[in-house]
Parts: sequence; structure tokens; C-alpha cells
Amino acid sequence: MSFTPDTAITLYDVPTGAPLLFKNSKTAASSFEQPLRDAFFEEHRRMALLVSYCGAAYAGSQFQKQGHRCLPTIEFHLREAFKRLALKDIRLSMASRTDAGVHALGQVAHVRLSEQDSQRLNKIDNLQRALNRYLPADIAIQAIAPWAHPQFHAQQTPKRRWYRYVIYNHSERHPLLAPYAHWEYSPLNIDTMQAAASVLVGSHVMSAFKGSPAEAAADSCHLEHLRVYCPAPRWIVVDLVANRFLYQMVRIIVGTLIELAQTGRTTQRRSIWWRGSWQPSPNTIKPAEKMQQIMNVQNRQLAGKTAPARGLTLLGIDYPPPFDYFKTHWCDLYTRDLLPLV
Repeated sequence: MSFTPDTAITLYDVPTGAPLLFKNSKTAASSFEQPLRDAFFEEHRRMALLVSYCGAAYAGSQFQKQGHRCLPTIEFHLREAFKRLALKDIRLSMASRTDAGVHALGQVAHVRLSEQDSQRLNKIDNLQRALNRYLPADIAIQAIAPWAHPQFHAQQTPKRRWYRYVIYNHSERHPLLAPYAHWEYSPLNIDTMQAAASVLVGSHVMSAFKGSPAEAAADSCHLEHLRVYCPAPRWIVVDLVANRFLYQMVRIIVGTLIELAQTGRTTQRRSIWWRGSWQPSPNTIKPAEKMQQIMNVQNRQLAGKTAPARGLTLLGIDYPPPFDYFKTHWCDLYTRDLLPLV
């Protein structure tokens, strides 16, 4: 769905998505609807972008400064592309703040435009091609919704996000795969990883899998899908879909699953020296039980190491109506991978 200045709009409550209704009926509508529409579209025109990038060469998606120097980030290059089109008074927000080295197929951003910049945009025939012309080769805008809903916010209105982590599980590393997959030389047990991962599905406090400390009340997430599978020999893929993800949450979960799947590590409380060889303790803990202990205690020290960023990709972000401008992208992922999403 696209909007123009002549479109009759409905205001929505951002947290719930419910329409906001005026208590006074016709009088309120006639008195406030047109001024509200004019104010939103003239002063706060919003545009939605679907962005893909290889994050190997960047310091993350969010704009960052180091002293007086701007670090190379995805947001920085998007801003620079708009500036090359003589658009200076813009405000850009990314839906997901990916770390340095993390990739994206379906990152979403929204841009707030002033009235002057909006008029300049109307004179550009192919805006997507014009912006991509000034972006680096490893960043591309895949689609644009030029007239987004005035209450659309890329970060605050998503329904769920989909991340994928790729592991190359082989005794020898492959240099051409280094930017896109995490190399793990120790053999990993897929069944063990999936059994431990199943404990995390549902609504839980995920403080144990957050890279920085925070209040537990703010760390609740609904992880609706977590699947570990082997699409081909030597390859392990971890798919996660949730309403929100904490800082480094995906990478810490994957690091914990890797440790639980490695023979003789983390899956047992202790080993004892007996007759010149290491023997497993009789108090062996199953991977699923170990994961449940981590969830019960909510201690970051009990979880595994943070997996490298290079194996992580943001596949897509799903939005509820009327903000689902890139629903086709999400549905294409859903159809191709046949995920049992609810």
C-alpha cells in the first residue's frame, strides 16, 4: 500500500497497531483530519527503504563517529547518497542495528524528509537507481516505498525479525568463505544443537544471552522459531525468528550451541583423572538440561562465547499492516525456505 498527500489516512497506535478513533465523530473529522494530513505529509514525509549489504568492510549499520571522523557504516553511506542528490535535511533510522561484519538481505530503514527535500525527490525519475549509483558496490537498495505511512517507524513497528547464522564445519578452513561463514573445525552434533535450541523457543527473559548488562524486565523476547539444520555436508545453519533481539543475542546463542555440541565441553560438570586417561564424570548433564540451567540462572557467564559476526545475516523484517511495504520480500524467504512460521 502506498500513500500520497491526497490519501485519506488513519492514525494508528504504534505499540498495538490499533486505529486511533476520534471521540467526536463528524465534527472532529472535518476539523482535524485535513490539517493532520497536511502536517504529516508536508513536514514529516516518510520513505521506507529495503537495503541489502555485505557488512565485512563496515563498522556496523548505525551511524558512528570517532572523534571528528565518521566511521564507515551502512547508515553513513545511505546519508551520503541522499546528499549527492542534494537532499540535506533528512533523518534516517535503521530497523536493526547490526554489528560490524554482519550482513543483511532485508534490512529496512525509514527516512524523514522536509518539504523542500520532498519536492526535490518528486523530480527524480528513478530514485532507487539514482541512490544506488552513489552507494558502494557492497550496499544496494532493493526497493523503495516513496510515500510511507506517517506513523511508520522502521525500528519500532516490526512484528518479527529473521536472522540466520552459517557455520562451515570442516577440519580445514576455506579462505573464500571467511567473510560469510564461521569456520568451526571440531565436529558438531546437529541433534545435540537442536535439542538445546528447543529450550529457547517461546517467551523468555534472555539476559543470559545479552552482550551488555541491562534490567531483566527489558530483556524479554518471544522467540517463535529456532531451527538448526544441515542443508549440505560440512554446512550448519541456525535460523532464528523473534519479535526482537537483544544486543549480540543471536551470536551468543550460537556460541552456546557450538560449545554444547562439542564432545567433552560444557556437556559435563567435570572430568576426573583415572588410570592415566580422562574419564567422564558420572554426573553428566545433557545439553538441553544445561541450556535450561542457563535460562533458570540468567547468568551471562554460564552461556557460551560470542560467535564471530561474519556468519550472521539479517534475512528480513516483517511488519503488520499498514506498514508491510516489503511483504513480498518476506514471503519469498518464507516460500523458499519453507519455514513453519505462525
